[in-house]
Amino acid sequence: MIIRKAHPTELDRIMDIMESAKVFMAAHGNPNQWVDGYPQRELVAEDLELGRGYVCVEDGHIYAYFMLLSGEEPTYQVIDGAWLNDLPYLTLHRIASSGEKRGMMDEIARWAVRRNPNLRADTYTDNLPMQKAFERNGFVYCGTIWLEDGRPRMAYHRVPKPKLIVVAGTNASGKSDLGVELALQFNGEIVSADSRQIYRGLDLGSGKIRSEEMRGVPHHLLDIRDAGDFFSMADFQREAYAAIDDIIARGKTPFLVGGTGLYIASVADGYQMSGKMPDLEYRAQLERLTTETLYKMLMEKLPGYQVEAKNRNRVMRVLEKLHDGDDIAPGKQPRYDTLKLGITWPREELCRRIEQRMTRRFAHGMMAEVQGLLDQGISAEFLLKLGLEYRLITQYLTGVIGSEEELNQLLNIAIRQFAKRQMTWFKRDQDIHWLNMETDPRREACYLIEDFLG
Repeated sequence: MIIRKAHPTELDRIMDIMESAKVFMAAHGNPNQWVDGYPQRELVAEDLELGRGYVCVEDGHIYAYFMLLSGEEPTYQVIDGAWLNDLPYLTLHRIASSGEKRGMMDEIARWAVRRNPNLRADTYTDNLPMQKAFERNGFVYCGTIWLEDGRPRMAYHRVPKPKLIVVAGTNASGKSDLGVELALQFNGEIVSADSRQIYRGLDLGSGKIRSEEMRGVPHHLLDIRDAGDFFSMADFQREAYAAIDDIIARGKTPFLVGGTGLYIASVADGYQMSGKMPDLEYRAQLERLTTETLYKMLMEKLPGYQVEAKNRNRVMRVLEKLHDGDDIAPGKQPRYDTLKLGITWPREELCRRIEQRMTRRFAHGMMAEVQGLLDQGISAEFLLKLGLEYRLITQYLTGVIGSEEELNQLLNIAIRQFAKRQMTWFKRDQDIHWLNMETDPRREACYLIEDFLG
């Protein structure tokens, strides 16, 4: 989808879209939308001549039209301090979709916010679809405005949020190194988003960055729990929010860097947690079942639910949510204005990097790291749940896997499969900008960050 300025020659198509929008709203509970022929053809033509009308275009076809106004719209009378501040703003106005393509309001709002985070908008009091769309995109209701003819409209304002930069990617992609380089360039600090690097003693197997590799950049949420402790996505979100807010308060730029997609989404997308305590007895019951049985249970409760059948932790979490009466898909209320950068490699190159990293880790003592954890009394059950290197090496050390050759074969397969699942997760997020790793990803990232930070 491309959003660009509308051209005066497109007036006929735009007026068709306006009429389609009017008919749609009348059929969905808002018969007052654009009554008495408003907006008149002459008004829209004037907007186009002034260069303040925009269209959403895909494959040469126009699906939606809207305006961006700077300064006060002359037909408004502002009451009760409807707008939240006096910062420079743009007003999103006369939004109309042909109805042929869903999500146009969200597309327009996201684009407009990137141009000016201090964005304003309004809608009729009975236009529930538009109100919901504003709320989904971070607008808050802040008062009432009145048109010349006396009709009230609900005023919304999107107040600028603190800015956060995400560097997400697959295993062995180089995201940690890039995160450090970008943090050095933009006076930043890094918050790690890795579900295993939070634990003390899990270093080589988790790919934890070494102190010399940090190059003086402060890193947060590393080594904050003892191995064996329970740590949830809600725990991570709470800790990450605290770290990011502290970084911002000190005038630094926060970077959220890692490969645990659920952790990243919980912060960047602002998952709203229920705050309920888990039922530990029910969790213990689930722990005794095989992954195959757990998945079968979930499919019986939620036929067709989209989740990786072998992702034991994820299947268990969904079953727990159902048991506790929580929403399966949490609501979202983003706390930050976020730029998401993605980093990975073509399949063959990624496999080569994974093999090289695995060789280095074994040479540096990864097997001894896992044995040391077992010797310290860390349960094999905990290490098995960590997955990947920790699961397979634990199985080797406890005799489940019979040889180092078999271990290496299983590791190579498991890590490739995991990287594929990571990409499947991240590819769902249309807001991630994937860097071109074959040219100059650092330069590309710097350009995007400079534009984002303004």
